[in-house]
Amino acid sequence: MHRFLRSASHQPLRQRGWTLLDALVALTVLSLGIMALARLQLQLQVHGRSAMHRAHALHLIADLHNRMLLNQDAAQARAYVLRWDETVAASDCERRSCSGPQLAQADLQRWVQQVRNTLPNGNARIFHLPDNPRQIGIQVAWAHQEAVAWPSASSPAGTSSGNACPTNTLCQLSYVEI
Repeated sequence: MHRFLRSASHQPLRQRGWTLLDALVALTVLSLGIMALARLQLQLQVHGRSAMHRAHALHLIADLHNRMLLNQDAAQARAYVLRWDETVAASDCERRSCSGPQLAQADLQRWVQQVRNTLPNGNARIFHLPDNPRQIGIQVAWAHQEAVAWPSASSPAGTSSGNACPTNTLCQLSYVEI
């Protein structure tokens, strides 16, 4: 009987070492899982922010398109043209009556200010297509700190390299008809 007790007393010592090792492996696997979840959360925030900026850009483009539709003569006369980083002179059409081109200037000034206030380092470009004077390209760009790019961000399909985004930005390019 003494022999049985002796062998039984040695058995738990071996089990304790394996239990500690099992706990360390489980802790390592758990910490890797938590780090993966943290990275996933960060990526979701990045993509969510990017989607929010893209939605704001689309809203701004729709707003300018509506302004152009209300001032079609000036839009067809190419009064709504803007280069990257261009500053638009203010025109006060709220206190006095304005001609179509003056109203276009006031629209552009307010709209560019909205772009800059809504998007991080917001920038915009408006151009007419040479083969269709009724079609206008509106391109909005914003700073993007993360290294995530959408396929159409820098050179949308079917466009020339002249429609490329400024460096380190994402863009939304839409064609509207007036």
